[in-house]
Amino acid sequence: MSLVPITGAYHVQPTLNPMTDASSANSLPFNYIVTIVMENQGLCNIVPALLAACLNNVTYSPFMTSLANSASLAENYTGIAHPSLSNYLTLLSGQNWGCAGLADPPPNSDPCTSAAWNSTNSNLIDRLEASGFTWKAYMEDYPSSCGSNCSPGGCFLGDHGTGQYAVRHDPFLYFGDIANSPSRCSRVVPSGTNDTSLLNDLGSAATASNFMWLTPNLCDDMHNDCTTNATSHIMCDGNGNKTSTISCIRQGDTYLAKLVPSILSSNIFTTQRAALFITFDEGNGFCPTNQNQKDDCIYTVWAGPVAKKHYASTKSYSHSSFLSTIESAWSLPPLTSNDTSAPPMSEFFTKVFPPHFRADPPSPEVGQSSQLTVATGGGVGPYSFTWNFGDSSTATGTSTTHAYPSAGQYSITVNATDSTGASTLYTQTITVTPRSTRMTLTCPRNGTVGIALTCQATVLDTGAGPPSLPLGKVSLTSGESCTLMNGTCSVSILFSATGLWSVFGSYIATDASHASSEASQWLA
Repeated sequence: MSLVPITGAYHVQPTLNPMTDASSANSLPFNYIVTIVMENQGLCNIVPALLAACLNNVTYSPFMTSLANSASLAENYTGIAHPSLSNYLTLLSGQNWGCAGLADPPPNSDPCTSAAWNSTNSNLIDRLEASGFTWKAYMEDYPSSCGSNCSPGGCFLGDHGTGQYAVRHDPFLYFGDIANSPSRCSRVVPSGTNDTSLLNDLGSAATASNFMWLTPNLCDDMHNDCTTNATSHIMCDGNGNKTSTISCIRQGDTYLAKLVPSILSSNIFTTQRAALFITFDEGNGFCPTNQNQKDDCIYTVWAGPVAKKHYASTKSYSHSSFLSTIESAWSLPPLTSNDTSAPPMSEFFTKVFPPHFRADPPSPEVGQSSQLTVATGGGVGPYSFTWNFGDSSTATGTSTTHAYPSAGQYSITVNATDSTGASTLYTQTITVTPRSTRMTLTCPRNGTVGIALTCQATVLDTGAGPPSLPLGKVSLTSGESCTLMNGTCSVSILFSATGLWSVFGSYIATDASHASSEASQWLA
């Protein structure tokens, strides 16, 4: 089963990078992100020495352990499902499209992958481009030419590329609005020898994209044992084959030990607000935080100049939180209910995230109180909040209520300030609708030709919250009308012939605070 994407009118072509402007860049928790996804190792496989609940403390990944200790480690971050593809799809689109439990089918090859392929406005790339953010996906062993395995847009749809590339680890090509677009296919590129394409792009704001993704090959990502089995490249076993697992962890750790320092010392990471996110697609079905044999905790680290140092959290997160974090930081519309409800990982960042609020009801009627609740993260708590409701009214606090005196659209602005005095703003539009009404017509059942018959019109306020008297006019289709006084008015009707007549009236509000309504009655 797949979720229905939360859609809207989004552009599909990249625009100029808005983050090259210094004022825009400094207003965000981060303006660049590099994402690296590794393969098939549980949290305790990678950093057993950092977590007392792990069954052993023998470390085969000294670099990753050191990075987790010096940067920000999420100790309770979980994958979504098994095997790989569901996790990659969730990282990019907020849902697995029904592919959970399946054997990682290739793009557009079965019902679940076809659902993703035929979707529109359903992935992170759609959201990024619509908001003016740039992106690029770097794939190790991805060929420079698609050859005989070309998508309509020129993406390579084969499985193996020039070596240890695997299409199931490239979620971008599972969406037709990416694979069918030449401009988007041009942004899914080979990473180059030793990932030089990525590192070269990180050399300048003119070449770096806001969102950068790197998929290592099957050797570098710990999926295959390419050290002790250089020819056969057998798949690593994170659960049983200890020798294979150790080899995979060591080779992946060695890979990251060379790559990550180059990323962190690049121009983008030393001069811009840049974040490095390293995670795994899935683990081995164990969470040391709660000793749960069903959860799937995986090594997940935030690093870079915007990430907190020597920080760890046991708060529960998942791949949907990765999306939620980007959406929250860059004020992007959510994709599905999964990322809408997933907590953003804002606590790992030094800068306060834009405060996002929810209104209940989200579109109140005139005079109806709406409960407004705001949340933020990052920086140093606790936080204080000030509200401006767009109608000259203000408030303070995490939660408040407000009622509007007239219908229309209002811009609500919330300012969040952390305990150091750092602050950030967020503005959201709320639509206030007129109060609902109910109209009745009361007329005599029988009339006489040539003699006026009097009908009474009554309009009641049926809206939520304290009622108010509707103002306005009641008009009949026969041309007669009357003006409401205290919610009622009378109108005279003169019939020119015998027969069965329908009296139909409409109430039109003049105070912009009440909705129109209608009523009718049959007369003989």
